[in-house]
Amino acid sequence: MNPDRIPVFAIIGHPNEGKSSVVSTLVEDDAVPISAVPGETRYSRAYPITVDDKELIRFVDTPGFQNPTETLAWMQAFPGPPQDLLREFVEAHRWNPDFRDECEIFYPIMDRGGLIHVVDASRPLRRTDRVEMEILRLTGLPRMAILNAKTGEEEFLSEWRAEFRRHFNMTKSFNPMRATFAERLELLEGLRTIDEDWAPALSGVVEAFRADWAGRHRAAARVAVSYLKAALAMHRTGTCRDKSESEALREKLFLTLKDAVAAREHQTFAQIRAIFRHRRLRPLLTAQSILDKDIFAAQTWQVLGLTSGQLAAVGALAGAGVGVLADALAHGLSLGAFAGLGGLLGAGAVLWQGDRLVKTRVAGLRLGGFRVTVGPVVNQQFPFVLLDRFLIHYRHVVNWAHARREEPPLLAEGKQGPTSTWPSETRALVGRFFAAARKGSVQAGLQEAFQEALARELETVSMRELDERVLL
Repeated sequence: MNPDRIPVFAIIGHPNEGKSSVVSTLVEDDAVPISAVPGETRYSRAYPITVDDKELIRFVDTPGFQNPTETLAWMQAFPGPPQDLLREFVEAHRWNPDFRDECEIFYPIMDRGGLIHVVDASRPLRRTDRVEMEILRLTGLPRMAILNAKTGEEEFLSEWRAEFRRHFNMTKSFNPMRATFAERLELLEGLRTIDEDWAPALSGVVEAFRADWAGRHRAAARVAVSYLKAALAMHRTGTCRDKSESEALREKLFLTLKDAVAAREHQTFAQIRAIFRHRRLRPLLTAQSILDKDIFAAQTWQVLGLTSGQLAAVGALAGAGVGVLADALAHGLSLGAFAGLGGLLGAGAVLWQGDRLVKTRVAGLRLGGFRVTVGPVVNQQFPFVLLDRFLIHYRHVVNWAHARREEPPLLAEGKQGPTSTWPSETRALVGRFFAAARKGSVQAGLQEAFQEALARELETVSMRELDERVLL
């Protein structure tokens, strides 16, 4: 095969056995029509995988076989050379409505394509399955079989595998509803090995796919860093005529600050969904979901962020000064909901049982009146709470298969946030970045180091299977 030619694979199988779901997940397109009603796919349609607007590989969603027995009989009687089989079949039957679906299947690949046969392996093997497999074998094209056990039953797997070994170059188990990036990559690597003529072109596809995935993590890390820098520096300012009005104004400004942080988080989450090509995904936040809770709610801070010991270590390794922190907290906004959620006082790991969270300044104006400034948030736990919420959303989005159409519930099991499991040196780097961001003095080297560390953590998250039972 010409290495510059785009590989084309037709996805073949019975109606309602997962063909369209496989296509949707492989090409990351949640607009591929999927229905529980058999026969949703009536015509062949090509879906490419693109990187940087360059098409790398094309998967063709096809209808099921219409007349497999007659098709097999025609192929077995074909007198010409094998390489002309599909073209001659299409030429002979293209105007025959009884073979419309077969022509839809073969037309995209008659000039040397590949075949991926998808079956629901939770059902028993039937005679028509053997007929269709023999048709695919006679094409002489590179072919892979995918076992999609839709109900999770494995009673018939051995029977399917035995039959596949007779008819296909390779067999893969692949659940398009739960496939991670690692599993999608493994399937693409499998395609590379089913025919040596395909290897050069598909090797390029695999490498570009890897590079694109790593690039998305870096892009997501940049989005996260931009969000955190903005949130850590956020403040709101207002004026009042009399100092006695400053407390009410302060409370009002704090509410607007909370809304601003929440709006920026919402925008950030939307950017992450766009990076991973989820146009329809909108996570359904249940009453138990930690992401459904206010960022500043006590429950959020109890579940997310670091322990007091971890905060102490971050302060020590990041060089946090007790005097600077105490001065910031001494001018904070009182919030009763934060009683018991103390702040860090340096490397001694002393936990303040205070309720000071937001820096507040009240200054007189030369022409009369007072200016009240609320923010930024100075509590050392705050950025780790924001980062944990980002990571929870990221973990769900990056591993949510595009073939799934239901709204994903985000549940809570009372677990610690992801940052509490990070290596101490990574948390220390994060702490240094947060300290600089509060001052608005993040140097390029520090930001780059933080982005790289975050991108590595995001890539690690993407390689894990999504476990919805423990999602926060």
